[in-house]
Amino acid sequence: AGLPAWQELLTSLAERDDVPLGPGEVLQLKRLDLPDQASVLCSRLGAAELSSGRRRSRGAPALSTGAAGPAMKAGEAALQRLVAEELSAELHSLAHGLLAGLRLARSPHRHFQRGHRSLTPCG
Repeated sequence: AGLPAWQELLTSLAERDDVPLGPGEVLQLKRLDLPDQASVLCSRLGAAELSSGRRRSRGAPALSTGAAGPAMKAGEAALQRLVAEELSAELHSLAHGLLAGLRLARSPHRHFQRGHRSLTPCG
């Protein structure tokens, strides 16, 4: 549906001007697993939020996922906001528009039972 893969999304977020990571740190970030990359972004964003948005120097210490407490909560909120901005789109496909406009009292749900599949209404 035109959405980026996880690695593309995290790299795009890390390269934003409002994320306190230098170019070398972005390269280091790509070497980590995806959950660790998200944790580092939360940590850095939280530290930046708590320090009045002051940007870290390019010579910041090695990447760490060890943030906790208020910094992590602030970082999670900041990361959620950035992800929403990154994934927002003004345009959508006709099919998505038609589906979004449906007013359903019940929605179909796939129910798997004993090796066969049947559609049953939910709710």
